[in-house]
Amino acid sequence: MKIANSIFNIRIISSEGIPSPLRKEGMVTILGSPKALGNYAHRLYNDILQGIDIKATFYRYDLSIKEEYSGLDKYLECNLIAPLPNLVTGEIEMIIATAQPEDLGLAAVAIMNEIENRTRNAIESTIALFALGAPDEYRFAVEILFNRLSRSNNYNSRISFKGRSSSKTIGRLGYLPAQTQEDAFRKISDKDIREVYDNLPDRYSDLYEKRNPDAAQVVRYSLGVIDQQSLVALLVEAAKTDKRLLQKLQNAKRKMAAKYGLKVKQWSSDQKKNFKDQYRFCLYIIDEKGNEKPVKFKNNPSYCIFMMYVLDRFSRGVEATSLSFKENEEEFKRLYRSIFNEDYEQIDSFCEEMIHRPTNVKGIVRKGRFDDYIKDINDTMDELVGCPDSISLKVGHGQFLEIPQQNIEIDRNLPFFKFI
Repeated sequence: MKIANSIFNIRIISSEGIPSPLRKEGMVTILGSPKALGNYAHRLYNDILQGIDIKATFYRYDLSIKEEYSGLDKYLECNLIAPLPNLVTGEIEMIIATAQPEDLGLAAVAIMNEIENRTRNAIESTIALFALGAPDEYRFAVEILFNRLSRSNNYNSRISFKGRSSSKTIGRLGYLPAQTQEDAFRKISDKDIREVYDNLPDRYSDLYEKRNPDAAQVVRYSLGVIDQQSLVALLVEAAKTDKRLLQKLQNAKRKMAAKYGLKVKQWSSDQKKNFKDQYRFCLYIIDEKGNEKPVKFKNNPSYCIFMMYVLDRFSRGVEATSLSFKENEEEFKRLYRSIFNEDYEQIDSFCEEMIHRPTNVKGIVRKGRFDDYIKDINDTMDELVGCPDSISLKVGHGQFLEIPQQNIEIDRNLPFFKFI
């Protein structure tokens, strides 16, 4: 999928300002293309789908052609768009791609695959959090699920994401599975799935007590062989059996976050190995053994955005939340100047490009780079600590830093900043 992502420039953006018809679950939409070309892409897309077992997907997909959203393709710099439920935050993000006219059908399938992969990763992480944060309730949910499965093979095999659903059964997780009478797509037997589920709490005990440093990889591999329907079925059963499940998952996130600390140091010559002298203040993440790792991103604005969250968590503790760049733009400029000593004109340019970017066409602008910087941050967290630990370190789109306030140390020479 990395190749497809590169070819079609697949990326994630905020759903802010995106028309609601484009946020319909499972709908991949072609923007800014003539009807005839869109119909050709639709036929190609359907031909490709003939070779895909839709019983093995989380969502039911379709492809639409929209000509009425004039200019949106130029603003977003894409010609395909689809909703991407963030199953961790309960928010809807958007996934976009750019393809040549003859490749629109292939790009639509690449978007579908990306949605499936991200959904699966989110569900696996949620199950891992459940096994870690509420092992007794987790085991009870597994027991109930397999007792029911022993009586019937027809269990929930689709999920429909409804954000803050009011469903009494599973709305606490944001999932609303649809019923199906189709035989579930299975890779392995019920017995093998049960064994994987039964072992998860112990695997995570190994991980956190450091008796087995490879436990996280073992858990990832184990969950990776379980089919989609079986993963969803466990979460549905969990939400049915425990009204406080979300709170317990949140507690598990805090437990993971408590393993780490963050330290901001003023640059000195002994940090040359990790930070160039363009940095005035350097950020490190500290694991539970006291080992320090430098935190660096591909883009300097990404560094300052993440530092905003670090400083806000240090200042406001549990009251810290997701930050709006628009509302904190002036403080961001001050912070950027404090860290990188850029001239004000260059910082103003960075800030302008956060929201909108100019084009060669008068009156036409492109979407800003803020979402690119958030992706840079969150990808870096995945690389630094792996998943699910990285969940507590990701920011933006409804997410915020959850490192405990007392685990953050800020150099006294860094000025005070107040974010809102």
